[in-house]
Amino acid sequence: MTPSPLVYEAGMQCLRLHSEIFENPEAKELFLSFKNPRDIFALAFELQVKNSKQLGEFFDQQCLNNHSFINVLSSIGKYFYNCISKNVASEWNSKIHAAEKRPNSGQNRSTDSRKIAKLSSAPK
Repeated sequence: MTPSPLVYEAGMQCLRLHSEIFENPEAKELFLSFKNPRDIFALAFELQVKNSKQLGEFFDQQCLNNHSFINVLSSIGKYFYNCISKNVASEWNSKIHAAEKRPNSGQNRSTDSRKIAKLSSAPK
């Protein structure tokens, strides 16, 4: 088997673990309280695979040079966590900035009518 299906499946398993952690508010709060959540995530992912007979057998493959794929699971978990964390942080920032925007100044004109007025050089 080539590494691509293994990496794809590792990503899917990381996504499942991430969902299990972040969809449960108590688990999420506990997880984010750790000093280094990325390393904890990678370790949890590695342990999840090693403790599952089915996943352990699937990922326990070696290349022609006898490199075991199971040895890179921790790195995959770290890279995956970094990627997802970037997306989550961007989402949080977007929500924060949306909440900080000035409220509507009370003008009755819609955005479209202001655009039309501007484009047609009509007075405001």
